[in-house]
Amino acid sequence: MRINLLVCFLSIAMAACSGQEVLYQLEGSVVQKDFLIQPNDFSSAYVLKLSNSFLHETRNASLAKLTIYTQKPLAFLLRSGKGVTDYSYEFWRSEYSELLPKLSAMAELVKVKDHATLRIRDAEGRVEEIALNGDNVFHGRVNGTEYDLLEVTFRKTLPNSATPRVSVNFSIALRQTLSFDSALAIAKCIEGQVGMPDVAIVIRNDRWFVDDQSYPWINPFVPVAQLPTWDQYKDSFSYYCSSKSNQTKCTRMSILVAEGGDQ
Repeated sequence: MRINLLVCFLSIAMAACSGQEVLYQLEGSVVQKDFLIQPNDFSSAYVLKLSNSFLHETRNASLAKLTIYTQKPLAFLLRSGKGVTDYSYEFWRSEYSELLPKLSAMAELVKVKDHATLRIRDAEGRVEEIALNGDNVFHGRVNGTEYDLLEVTFRKTLPNSATPRVSVNFSIALRQTLSFDSALAIAKCIEGQVGMPDVAIVIRNDRWFVDDQSYPWINPFVPVAQLPTWDQYKDSFSYYCSSKSNQTKCTRMSILVAEGGDQ
């Protein structure tokens, strides 16, 4: 017991001396850690050092995510999704435009089984991706359809129960025309790679995820482009895919209609 307390104390002391603060931590088969470091300490070399250390710590985890922030207020805004359930398209545009100039340097590492990729956003907004293990997890191809993984989030479900679980949400954008068949194929592929229950996959034909409450108001790792007009937003749609009893179901969602199917 005394040895464990000493190790814990030394770990806290080392983190304090290095200017690190752990904002959030989730452990188990799914691991998440959010770090806050000083802006002056942010560099590719230091981020790589933290990332490699995290990969060593999570070598037995099925899914893992490390996020490194340099501003605490921005960290809480980005990691909590939108934080509201009832908002308009105009309100989304306002929030996006307000947050855009506040973005700072940050980095994110995502590990899926034996594949791990780091993406780094510098203070000028340039984004670099580095595949540390295996394939780049942020890009894939299924049956000739290319897709981009924009965001992955972990959330505790039934946290107060004797057997708490973690739900996983993937936010996917297609580079090609989105159809039910392509959404279903991608969802089945990702579910097969992850190999765990409580996985939800939202697949869109754009990169904005305006109506997705778990998606942040702005994604700092997605290159800035012209915001969608009302007509573009109105015509956009997504497929919400999930698996239950080994059956994958994808439902098409839009602001006007909802129609679905399963297989």
